[in-house]
Amino acid sequence: MKYKILFAFVLLLAVVIIIDSNKNAFGNAAGAPTGVSGSPADGTTCAQSGCHSGSPVTPITGWITSNIPAGGYTPGQTYQITAKAVYIGRSKFGFEISPQTPSGTIMGTLTSTGSKTSVHTPGWITHTNAGNTGTDSIVWTFNWTAPAAGSGGFTFYGAFNCANGDGNTTGDLIYTSTLTVGEAPSPGVDAGIISITSPSLYTCAGTITPVVKIHNFGTTTFTAATINYMIDANTPATQAWSGSLVTDSSQTVTLPAIAVTSGRHTFTAYTSNPSPGPDTITVNDGKTISFDVKSTTQAIPFSEGFDTVVFPKTGWEINNPNNDTTWRRTTAAFHSGVASAFINNFQYDKPGAKDELITPTFNLAAMSTPVLSFQLAYQLYSNPATAHASDTLEVFITTDCGTTWNQLYKKYGVPLTTATPTFSTTAFKPTASEWRFESVNLAPYASATSAMFKFVNITDYENNLYLDDIRIDNSLGIAGFDMPVSSLLLFPNPASDRLTLNYELSETTPVSVKMYDMQGKEMKFSITETRKAAGTYSNSIDLSGIPDGIYLLHLTAGNHSETRRFTVAH
Repeated sequence: MKYKILFAFVLLLAVVIIIDSNKNAFGNAAGAPTGVSGSPADGTTCAQSGCHSGSPVTPITGWITSNIPAGGYTPGQTYQITAKAVYIGRSKFGFEISPQTPSGTIMGTLTSTGSKTSVHTPGWITHTNAGNTGTDSIVWTFNWTAPAAGSGGFTFYGAFNCANGDGNTTGDLIYTSTLTVGEAPSPGVDAGIISITSPSLYTCAGTITPVVKIHNFGTTTFTAATINYMIDANTPATQAWSGSLVTDSSQTVTLPAIAVTSGRHTFTAYTSNPSPGPDTITVNDGKTISFDVKSTTQAIPFSEGFDTVVFPKTGWEINNPNNDTTWRRTTAAFHSGVASAFINNFQYDKPGAKDELITPTFNLAAMSTPVLSFQLAYQLYSNPATAHASDTLEVFITTDCGTTWNQLYKKYGVPLTTATPTFSTTAFKPTASEWRFESVNLAPYASATSAMFKFVNITDYENNLYLDDIRIDNSLGIAGFDMPVSSLLLFPNPASDRLTLNYELSETTPVSVKMYDMQGKEMKFSITETRKAAGTYSNSIDLSGIPDGIYLLHLTAGNHSETRRFTVAH
């Protein structure tokens, strides 16, 4: 994993060395990197990621306090937050705090009030050089401005480092502490829609059945209200609601089905006329979401090169669960045309985060031998000989509008790379020769009349990944699908002493064969030939000295690559 985030240590400080975004070493007395507060969404502290070896994370109460009333915050009000760390005999301390919901939504606004703290990324606050030293303890204070009405409760998540000051990563003590707060009820009657659970990101039907949650944000119980709802800017429909909602309670309401046309839409729902009334605060009355109706299929053959400025295009979706870095269009690199789809793993310091690029729907039955193909460019940041980090690219298909997804493709580590060398400590931008053609045979789904695909990037904070020229066509209709390599066989599998590799080349082409363990470390066997004539080839691979386990054999012939998994069992 890239050292710059390894010190995703939540806490970090002066004596711990990390690598910054320019990969230059510095003492992290100046503060922790973003995303190591120990929250469920951040998912890491430096002890958990291995930065501070032998330093278990110890939960502790009371290290985060505030002047927020016990009854909850008032929307828009500014409060003072106090963080402290205590350890007798230590003089170096650090922290990071973030106000988040369990899903990672940042709540409110953090503001530094002195030289001891710094908001270096919106939503995360940490210590500075001027705020890392104390005798047996240290106290930091900063301000937090509450979010808009209707935001609800959340937690301040904090991670703390009580360092021993020896300049090493061992012996430092990592603690986590939390402060959970709620929103103060609005005086009087305050009805509103707190969430919309349906429609979701997309639907394949010609109708939607909206599901909303009505909420009492106020101090007075209300027993009736009108729910107004509409598609786009059409005239709102209404539904009367009756019941009894006391302070801070909710009820899920299913609204009548609405016919929708294919394409992108918005759905809005809001309350009015609560009883008793009037509604004292109207800013939290409603919610609006966007969704896409995939009720018609795209014609195939189909191709997408991301050359138009709009991204994603109509019919495409991006699922970005953590509202952080995600797929975007770039003109900095491309296989053809003027642009490609790109995800900035080089700066995406949230290991494990998944981002999905979802296609329109297709009628695969319109083709006799359908194939999905795309151009890929990727390079690692870490040297695979010494590290086991890698971003991952997966491709899935669904034939039931996302109820179930089946994996078609998965690569990570060296098999995912397209450049030589396979790693670089600078941000990867591929040249024309650093793209690789990838293809997936869709024969098992050839009868599907409504198929959809998603490209999933799982970041490990390594390096940039690019996609271009995504195509769905008959196998013979895709340039480059008539591959130079065929009849690729590995046997026996499992193997003990020797493994045989057989393959056939239909044309003269460069060939490379390499073996990796499941962590991406290259093993001793490899073949590299800049020019190999058409013909049938067989290689016997000596497995002596290879430990029992599962391995990958990666063959590249021209622009085509294939990976086979095999087992060694002596």
